[in-house]
Amino acid sequence: MPSALVVEDEAVTSLELLRLLESWGYETVSVKTGEDAIETALRMKPDVILMDIVLPSDVDGVTAARAIKKEMDIPLIFITAYSSREVFERAAEVEPEAYLLKPFNSRELGYAMELAIYKNRIQNLLSHTSRRYQEILETTGEGVCVFNDDGSIQYCNERMADLLSMRRDEIIGRKIFDFIHPSDRETMERILDSCRRGSSGEHELRFRTDEGTRWVILSGHPLIESSGFRGGFCMFRDITPQKMLERMLRRNNSCLRLLSRINRQAAISATPQELMEGVSGILMEVGYSGASFRESDGTVIAGEGEKRVSPLRPGIITWEDTSTAVIELEDCSKPLYLVVSAPRMIDDEELGFLREIASSTAGALRRMDSEQRMNDISSRYRELFENAGDAIFLVKDFRIIGCNSRALELFGGDEEDILGRKPWELSPEYQHHGESSEIARELIERAMNGEKCEFTWIHRKISGETFPTRVVLSRSGDIVMGIVRDMTELYRAHRKLKEEHRKFRDLLESIPDPTFALDTRGRVIAWNREIERLTGVKKEEILGRGNRVYAVPFYGRRTPGLLEFLLNPGKAPSRYRNISREGNAIYAEVHVEHMGRHFQLKASPICDAEDRTVGAIEILRDVTDYIETKEKLRRSKNRYRAIFENRATPTAITDREWNITGTNRVFRELFGVDEGFNLRDLLDQDELQKLEKLRESQRALIRMKGVRGNLHVMVHRGDLPDSGQMILSFNDITKLRESQRKLRDEVRVRRVLSEIYPQAVSTDNLGEFTEYILDATCKVTGADGGIIRLRNGETITITEKLEPPEEVPDLEGLSEDGKMIRITSSSADMSSEFILRGTSFSKADLRAVRHISQYYMLAVKQISYRRRMNEHWNHLRLINIILKLADTEDPELFLRGVLDFIIRCPEFNG
Repeated sequence: MPSALVVEDEAVTSLELLRLLESWGYETVSVKTGEDAIETALRMKPDVILMDIVLPSDVDGVTAARAIKKEMDIPLIFITAYSSREVFERAAEVEPEAYLLKPFNSRELGYAMELAIYKNRIQNLLSHTSRRYQEILETTGEGVCVFNDDGSIQYCNERMADLLSMRRDEIIGRKIFDFIHPSDRETMERILDSCRRGSSGEHELRFRTDEGTRWVILSGHPLIESSGFRGGFCMFRDITPQKMLERMLRRNNSCLRLLSRINRQAAISATPQELMEGVSGILMEVGYSGASFRESDGTVIAGEGEKRVSPLRPGIITWEDTSTAVIELEDCSKPLYLVVSAPRMIDDEELGFLREIASSTAGALRRMDSEQRMNDISSRYRELFENAGDAIFLVKDFRIIGCNSRALELFGGDEEDILGRKPWELSPEYQHHGESSEIARELIERAMNGEKCEFTWIHRKISGETFPTRVVLSRSGDIVMGIVRDMTELYRAHRKLKEEHRKFRDLLESIPDPTFALDTRGRVIAWNREIERLTGVKKEEILGRGNRVYAVPFYGRRTPGLLEFLLNPGKAPSRYRNISREGNAIYAEVHVEHMGRHFQLKASPICDAEDRTVGAIEILRDVTDYIETKEKLRRSKNRYRAIFENRATPTAITDREWNITGTNRVFRELFGVDEGFNLRDLLDQDELQKLEKLRESQRALIRMKGVRGNLHVMVHRGDLPDSGQMILSFNDITKLRESQRKLRDEVRVRRVLSEIYPQAVSTDNLGEFTEYILDATCKVTGADGGIIRLRNGETITITEKLEPPEEVPDLEGLSEDGKMIRITSSSADMSSEFILRGTSFSKADLRAVRHISQYYMLAVKQISYRRRMNEHWNHLRLINIILKLADTEDPELFLRGVLDFIIRCPEFNG
C-alpha cells in the first residue's frame, strides 16, 4: 500500500485530505508544522508528500520541503491558497511535482499524486540505467570520450586518461584536436564532418602524449538529437605495439634485402678483393658515407672510409653529428675489420645488422679460401688419378667417359680406342661364369645402386691379348668408377700393393678434416696434418704407438675411443651421443670439454684385398658452430612457442585455405578445436563471405560456433612473413552484443510503458484504451495483428486487428515456430488474453508482451475504480442535495430543486 504525508495546519482541509487519500488506498499521516514534517518524512519515507506553504512554525512549507529533498528523493506537491508570483518562484526552487491552489479539485489531486509517484519511479529507473552505462564505460578496455559539435571533450574514461598519460580533469574541456598529431588533424576534421552528417566510421590516428606518440584506431559515432547534431562519441583502441612491430618488420625486411644483395655479391665474386669491394660499394649505395675493409693497423684493403679510425677497436665511435662502426670479421685467415661510417648516430640494433653483414662476408671469404684449397686438392686428386697404379675407368650410362693413363698403358691403346666404348667390349665375349656383357651390366647396375662391387675379371688388350685383373666398382654421383688391377705377375701385384698404400696415405693427407687410423692392435698407423693442427701432436711423435695414447690430446687420459668400439663391438663410452651405423661405418657426436669444441665422428674399417679388417680410420669434423646455432634456435623456438601458448587472446595460425596449423590454449578452450581443423567449420554458411573478405582487410566481425554456443567475435588478421600463413586473434564480444540488445529491448518496452499510463488516466473509455494497447503492442513486437480479450465481471471486451483464428493452440507464451504469442493474466473477477500473430517473434518480444499485459491489467483496474468512484460521488451529492432541500416546507420547491439537480447530473440526459 502506498503511503502519503500530509502537512496542513487547517484541521478541516487536513481531515478532508486524509479521508480522500484513505479512500484512494493510501496509508496517510498528518502533521501541522515544518519541523514535524521533516522529522516524520525522514522516519516514515512516504511515497508522496502533500505540503502547505504557510505553516504555524518557524519552518514554512518551502523550507521543510528543501530540507527533505536534500536528504531523500520523494515526490512533493504543494497545496496552498497563495498564488502570488513571489510565493510560486520560491516554491519552484525545490522542484515540486505539482502546485495546486485551494480549493483544489480532488480529481486533479489524484492525477497529480499518481503522476508524481510514477515520475519519481521512472527517474529512479533512469538513474540506475545511467549508473550501469557509467560502469560499462569505466570498465571497458578501450578509451572512450564524448565531445560536442566544436570538438570540445565533455567526458572521458580512465582508459583514455591512461592512454594520454594525463588526469581526466586535465582532458575534459579541452579540444580533441589538442591531442591529435599535427599530421592527422585533417583526418580528425573529416571524422568530425562525417559525424555532423550522421555517419560513423573507423580511422587510424596518432595521439601526442608526454611519453611519445601513440597509435590508435578511432571509432567515431554521431550524437544526434531532435534539435540536430549535438556532438560525437568516440572509442580508441591502442595499436602502438602493433605499429612498432610493423616498423621493426619493415626495417628487418630492408636489412634482409641488403643481406640478399650482399649474398648475391658473394656468389658472383671470383676473388676476396672483388667481394670486399662489392660489399663496400653496396653499403655506400644505401646511404653510408664510408665503408671499407681494413687490416688491424688500419690499412684500407678495399672500399673507402675515414682515415682517422686508428687503432681499430670493435664497437661504435661517435663524433658531433657522425658515427663509425668497427666490426671484426671472425675466423678469417688474417685479422680483418669492416669499418662503416654514417652521417648520423648508429644505434645498437643497426650495429647488430652490420655484424650480420660482416658475418656473411666472413663466411664468404672462408668459403673462397676453402674453394681454393679444394681446387688444390682437386689438382692433387687429378694427379693421383693420372698417376694411379691401377687402371681407372669412369663409366656413365654403360659407356666409358674417362680413363687414366694407366688404363691406356695397360690396354695398349689411346683414348680414341677406349673412350665411348662399353666396358665389356674390352673383354672377351665370355667369362668363366657367363657372357661378359650380361655380367658386366649387372655389376654396373649394382654399383649404381650404391653397392661396392669387387671381382676378378678377364680383360683384353687392344692388341687382342687377354690378361687377368681385379676390378672394383664404386659409385660417385651418376658415375661409376672402375679400378682395374692387372694380376699378371705376382711382382707387379706386390708393386701395385705398395702403390695402394701410398695412395691411401696421400688420400688421408688430402682429407680436409682431422683424421687418424689404428691397426687391429690399437697402434696409430696414420695421423694427418689437420689433426696435427688440432692437437699440436706431430705424426712423428705418435705413429706406431699404442695403449690408447691417441686419446690423451683429446681427453687428457688413455680412454677407449670410437675406433675401438668399431674394431671390438660392445658398449660404446657414454660420452658419445647419437651413435648410428651406415654399412660398416659408425657415426657419433662428442663434446671435448677442455677444447670447448663439438665434433662429428665417422669411423670406418680398413680392409685388405681379402676383405679382412686390418684397422680402422676415424674422421673428426668440427661442428661447434652448427651445434651452438642449433641450440640457440631451439631455445628461441621454445620461448616464442611459450609466449604464443600463454597469450591471453584466443589466437590461431592458418594457411591461405584457412586450415588451422597452430592454436593457443585460450583458443582451444573457447572453440574446442585444435590444429588439423579448417576455420570454415566454425562458421555458418552466411558468415563465410566475411571470412573471405578478411584476406584483404585487417579485421572483421564474424559469428562463430564456440564450445558454449554461437559467439560474436572480432577477428584481427596478421601475416607471418615468408611463410604463406596468417595469424588470427579472436576477441569475444558476445556478452557486449547481448547486453546492447537487451538494453535496446528494455528501453523500447519502457518507452511504450511510459506512454500507457498517461493514456490510462486521460480516458474513461475502456474500448478505446484497449485498442490503444493493442496498437502499441503490435508496434513494439512488429506483429501483423492481434486480439485482446478482456473479461471484467460479466462484461467481455474484444479488440482485434486480424480475423480470429479458427483454432488457437493451447499454449502460454511463444509458439515453437515463433509466429504466435499468447499471454493470459487474471486478477479476482478480471482476466485478459493477448494473442499476436507475426512472422518471427523472439523471447524479447515475449517479455515485452508480458510487461504490457501486466500494465494493461493495472490500468483497467484503475479505469474501473475511477468510474465506480465517480458514480458513488454523484450519488452522494444527490443524497446531500435531497437532504438539504428536505428542510423546506414547500413540496413544489423541494421537487423543483431535486429535478434541477438530476438534470445537471452527467448520468442523465434530461
